[in-house]
Amino acid sequence: MSFLLSKTVGIMVVPPGAFIVLILLSILALIKDKRKVALGTLSFTLLTFYAVSTEPVRDLILLPLENRYPYPKDPNCDAIVVLGGDLVNRSPAENFHAAVGPSTSKRLYEAYKLWKKIRRPIIVSGGSVYGNSEPESSAMKRFLVEIGVPPKYVIEEGKSRNTVENAKYSKEILKNLKANKVC
Repeated sequence: MSFLLSKTVGIMVVPPGAFIVLILLSILALIKDKRKVALGTLSFTLLTFYAVSTEPVRDLILLPLENRYPYPKDPNCDAIVVLGGDLVNRSPAENFHAAVGPSTSKRLYEAYKLWKKIRRPIIVSGGSVYGNSEPESSAMKRFLVEIGVPPKYVIEEGKSRNTVENAKYSKEILKNLKANKVC
């Protein structure tokens, strides 16, 4: 239950869910005949929506997070861990199996470049969030194998449904590999 609650709340506090919530609050204010509150909420929603849609504001929000974890210059690690991020279920391009989305494919390509340098196992972490589709890790492994990583180097962690579980289950795999340092 707490998993579903965390997913529901998460959807409501980030765009576009946050904007939908604000619009619903504006409608509620109109129903209760609070026109000034409705106008203020709608104006705030419109301006915020526009701001986060522009490149400078997007960069202001995202770049500090992205720059916090730079690409390793001199990688010296026992294993590479890649967390899933997006999945396309039943993709025609993958014979109606799951396919990785754009952000995950970028992560996997970076892992591939790193693997070419150090030849260490790659743990791909991502399950089926709601249990009704193929684990994301399977699509991630297919992607890596297709671009040239031998299957023996790719280890699937397909039980996780969120980042906390990614860490928990990947840690178990790393322990079994006796991997102390991770890229």
